[in-house]
Amino acid sequence: KKFLLFLESYIVSTISDILTFETGAPPNAPSNLHIISSTNTAVRLGFDPFIEHSAEIIALRVHCESFHSGKNSRDIIFDLTPDSIEFLLSNLIERTEYNVTVYAITDEYLNEIGCHDISQLPKKLKLSSWLISQSLQFTTSGCEPASQLHICSATFESIQLEWILPKAYGSTKYLSQILRWKLERGSEEHSMELDCNTTNAIIPGILQQGLYRISLDSLFSMKINLEDDEMNRKEICL
Repeated sequence: KKFLLFLESYIVSTISDILTFETGAPPNAPSNLHIISSTNTAVRLGFDPFIEHSAEIIALRVHCESFHSGKNSRDIIFDLTPDSIEFLLSNLIERTEYNVTVYAITDEYLNEIGCHDISQLPKKLKLSSWLISQSLQFTTSGCEPASQLHICSATFESIQLEWILPKAYGSTKYLSQILRWKLERGSEEHSMELDCNTTNAIIPGILQQGLYRISLDSLFSMKINLEDDEMNRKEICL
């Protein structure tokens, strides 16, 4: 028997399901970087987590710098784990203004600036759309006494005084004032308690003739550690 074979060509096609995907994007910065507690030389800060968008955060970089240019000022730089929501800054200078920034570091950012890992990051980070951060300016706690105490008039009937109010920073509380005066030779000391808003006073007479020693004490309440308990305070007089 003989068979006749015919060669025929076929086109086979199919339609796949539609596949959707989303590329990675820089994270959202936290909206609530804030001070939890502070003392003269330390601050504890907290923040909401960064929000990722299909691009994993591998570390958080903290950079704190002082606006004070003295010889004791220095930048503080360290890294946190990606899930951190608070950190501590210590060895700060009292009554000093600082700026602290928290950066989210991703692999995409490292690749963009040519770093293999976070240990190679420079002190000053290069700006990028992948470098998302949040900053906060704050002043460490501390206090300054009243200043520019001067005599407006002095007679045997009275001595009139004026001054500039004390200053309290951070968690330090300004409480009150005490005006003291004493004839330098052979007289007992007198005092007058004043509220924290008073900027002038009159020492009443009749006053003996002589040289008077006048002082103005400023009373403050200062935190001695970062605990929230009000028992962790002490009063000081300047």
